Amino acid sequence: MNSKLPHTSFQPPPEAMTELETELKGPHGEQRAQALLAQLKTLTERIDQELRRKSTPERFKELTTIKQALSASSTVIETFSRQPQ
Repeated sequence: MNSKLPHTSFQPPPEAMTELETELKGPHGEQRAQALLAQLKTLTERIDQELRRKSTPERFKELTTIKQALSASSTVIETFSRQPQ
């Protein structure tokens, strides 16, 4: 009994993109990028406010991790929205 899966030659095309990439490259990509960046900025400001409050070391670590993720998300959006179509 052969347990191997059948060979398929399907390969996603190199231009295949994530949903976010598709949106950012679409006709309203710049507006979508600006809206997402504004949301991320608002979230970052909220995290900054909470970081200024007294918290446990665990909560502080959690908040700084979230802030780093928000920063990375902003970088990704800025990078993809600036790439030529």
